[in-house]
Amino acid sequence: MLHTCRLARKRLAIACLWLAAFTAKSSLGQTITLQSGTPEVSGGNGSFTLFLPILNAGTATAGSVAVTSATLSGVAASGSLPLQLSDILAGKVSFANLRFNSGALVTGNKYLLTIRGTYTLGGTAFGFAINRFILLGALDIFQKPANPITVTPMLDSSHSVQTPISAVNGGTITATGADGSVFTLTIPPNALLSDELITMTPIASIGNIPLSGGFAAGVELQPQGLRFFLPATLTITSPTTAPAGQQWGFSYGASGADFHIYPLNLTAAITMNILHFTGFGWGMAPSLGSTLEAVIALKAEQRLEQQIAQLTEQERARQLDPNNQPPSDNPQYLENIATLLQQAYRDAVQPLLDAAVGDSTFLEKAAETALAWEKTLELEGLAGQEPFKSEIAATKSALVQLTITFYNNSFARCLAPDGVPLVESAIMFGVWKQLLLLGQDSLLPNFKTQLAACAAGQLLLTFDSTMMDVGEVVGKFDFNSHVLAQDLPMRFDTTKLEYTGDGLLSYPSFTGMFHWPPPSFDCGSRFIPGPGTIAVTGVIDLNVNFLAIPQPSDVRVLVTVVPTISDLIIASVAGPDSPCFSLPLSSDNYMVDYGILHYNGQGSNGILPYAVFVNTPTPFGINGFGVSGGVLVEQTTVTLANPM
Repeated sequence: MLHTCRLARKRLAIACLWLAAFTAKSSLGQTITLQSGTPEVSGGNGSFTLFLPILNAGTATAGSVAVTSATLSGVAASGSLPLQLSDILAGKVSFANLRFNSGALVTGNKYLLTIRGTYTLGGTAFGFAINRFILLGALDIFQKPANPITVTPMLDSSHSVQTPISAVNGGTITATGADGSVFTLTIPPNALLSDELITMTPIASIGNIPLSGGFAAGVELQPQGLRFFLPATLTITSPTTAPAGQQWGFSYGASGADFHIYPLNLTAAITMNILHFTGFGWGMAPSLGSTLEAVIALKAEQRLEQQIAQLTEQERARQLDPNNQPPSDNPQYLENIATLLQQAYRDAVQPLLDAAVGDSTFLEKAAETALAWEKTLELEGLAGQEPFKSEIAATKSALVQLTITFYNNSFARCLAPDGVPLVESAIMFGVWKQLLLLGQDSLLPNFKTQLAACAAGQLLLTFDSTMMDVGEVVGKFDFNSHVLAQDLPMRFDTTKLEYTGDGLLSYPSFTGMFHWPPPSFDCGSRFIPGPGTIAVTGVIDLNVNFLAIPQPSDVRVLVTVVPTISDLIIASVAGPDSPCFSLPLSSDNYMVDYGILHYNGQGSNGILPYAVFVNTPTPFGINGFGVSGGVLVEQTTVTLANPM
């Protein structure tokens, strides 16, 4: 009997010590109780990563929480411990990321997870321990094969509304359906890349909708696929009513494809945050139903939406329950959201980024998925917590590196002799938009110049110039010079960000006339053209603004021409009593006159440029005064032609 009592006291003491490991009470009666949320496990083949929410279910803040050891049925976690989790407020959650590497860990088996650590309360350090069983290797929603569903929306075009929305100021657009449903889309300032014409078309009905209570109200938003930097808010007010627990938001893609449930905000009004354009609405059902439970969307972004929708539907019904007012806190909701977002990172975001390293065709999908994941973290208030904070930074860094490499490769392909500007400029513009969404567009400081150079494509320059020089020395004279450079290839220098070209400059004609004072007369003055060359530089004019993919004719280039060409004038004069006398009067007549008109301190290197749109022959008329005080008149046509 004595032995039994001693054994009972020993067991009681052990139990008390066990409770002290994870429960503490301050002198003011405040308590701390640390417990685990639902873990998320990824990996296989003896290497597993475990994401564990740790909840403070007490009434006081657990200070300086740290995980000092972690084992999975005796297998110690790899990596550096202790793992600092900082403070955990009462009713709040922090997250531990742990990796286990051992051939003894087998997919599909259960193992006991033991977490030990420390925290402080009122200046006193305490220890804690958490134990729970973990199942390794079960497939999550992002690892399963797709099982999409397509619906048939019937649009009410007669009630469609179009409104231009400013990118800088944002705006609101409202449409009203035939049944009186009102749809209001609010777009915040700086949510759009450029001003957009937004179209809202109410949905009259939806065929094949898998909600047992049917369709309530919906709207289709155009342009299809438009994405926002900041979430827009869609509010739906309709005559149809249903209890909060039976209201389900939904979304679908082009032509009703990939229908899935979509998160409603935790408000009594039916509102939803949207990051891209497609179809949105709500319907009714007492429960999700077997059809929707089996739906697995095509893209990871939509799978994330449908999983969050299930969690928010339960939480929204709980918060709006009239018997739960004011609603109590529910840390489990945030735990579940965090676990889901960690699954999305490990099994969707990271694999797509890895795939994009070897195959750039995955880049757009990786960027869309990563950005949707990040924006969801921000909406749920988790973006500033670890491990998400570090994962966001790593994801952005990887995306930026991949994106810039992809952009540079596209630009190089565009400038190649066999480049396809229409394709590559679209790629470059799309990449720039992705960097803009990441807030990293400053990493492409020369984007506009490069995009314009790509859109312009291979260029050939034709310089067709005549110069008339009318003056008076001994007598009056007029000279007419015509020089021509045709189809001169222009190369884009990717370092200097300018076009350069050089080649032959011909002299198709050089004519003139001397008007000697009587009784003298001209006895055969000659105007002799010579050979020449031309050097050309072209700088893209960034004052031409475009926020869409430019066509070649949208690109204007400031063309600076430096001609080097010789000519000779031999003046011949005779009189009634004197023979014909010839004297070389000048040489390089065209060059001298050109220099007077163009070397005036304006433009690059002090040379007046020609502003020319691609594929648009542009005439220029420039007047001035020659060396002799006479009039100079230049008539020049410059053409930058894209031969494609």
